[in-house]
Amino acid sequence: MSQRKNKSIRKPVLILVEGLDYFHFLCPQVDNPAFHDVQLWDFMEGSDLSANLELLQKERGYEAVRAIGLIRDAETDRHVIEQSIRAILANRGFVLAQSQLQMGNGNPRVGYLIMPHDQNSGCLETACIASASNAAAIQCAENYYHAVVIHRAVQPNGAHAAKMKAHSYVAGVAPNAAMTLGQSVLTGIWNLQHPSMKVMIDFIESVANANAAQPNAAP
Repeated sequence: MSQRKNKSIRKPVLILVEGLDYFHFLCPQVDNPAFHDVQLWDFMEGSDLSANLELLQKERGYEAVRAIGLIRDAETDRHVIEQSIRAILANRGFVLAQSQLQMGNGNPRVGYLIMPHDQNSGCLETACIASASNAAAIQCAENYYHAVVIHRAVQPNGAHAAKMKAHSYVAGVAPNAAMTLGQSVLTGIWNLQHPSMKVMIDFIESVANANAAQPNAAP
């Protein structure tokens, strides 16, 4: 696997992802000749996106970056996250298109994707659950979740609930019950062609194509 976590900028296309689960989940998907210009970059879950972007823009090799895609969770309120993303990117000097999945016309070109792409709240695990290959097992994970939360004083929010269900599913059907979400991607327990999953690869492809469309893009 050629992807390495934030060692240095080596490619003209950067895909910024929120945390190691995204990083390891997407590594096998972009580690092929079709994405030879693409490098994943973990901006660390729960950290300050603005500060991470500032550091990124000071990295050696940043001047050669032609396109950037940002993928992060919707959490409890997609609208709040989107407004935050747009404000932070604009403050760092990036030109944005009107909505997610579209690329702005600045240099570098920048776009973003909020997961799940079609819901008002949630996270990567929400999209994973929608793509679960074993319907019976995911129903068992749902039942386990409801059995557990009935005894909780505070009910989990949507993203937390999705994480509980997804990790229960992994523990139940993956070859190793201790696998992380990122490790589980190679086991076949998620349908990567499901729209909830495929949107990430389609987005990365659009970011890579935006680099190719640059007049001075590297061959």
